[in-house]
Amino acid sequence: MVNTRNTQFYKDFLTFTFSQWKPTLKENLRKIFTEEQFKRLAKDLNLSQSINPTEIKFNQWLGLFKYFLVGVTDHKKEFVIGAEKNLQRQQAKLEKIHRTRIKSDWKK
Repeated sequence: MVNTRNTQFYKDFLTFTFSQWKPTLKENLRKIFTEEQFKRLAKDLNLSQSINPTEIKFNQWLGLFKYFLVGVTDHKKEFVIGAEKNLQRQQAKLEKIHRTRIKSDWKK
């Protein structure tokens, strides 16, 4: 489990990973983990080098996060801090259109 004081950090870690728009987990986490760190994590957590973030099991996410907390420099952790709030801010700016409830000439 994630310690309650790290809950927001865990959410930021997941948000950062999923918002990178890369095809594989390895590419998504390139800013955080070195090549060697990812290879070791992949072996320890039984992850494929080409795994997609949506294919990872919960315990594997926990393993990645636990290593992130202790094995990554503070400089690299800064990439992750605030990722969830940034995403929420971006989404708040989106105009949501419910096509079934608007006039047919809404684009004009």
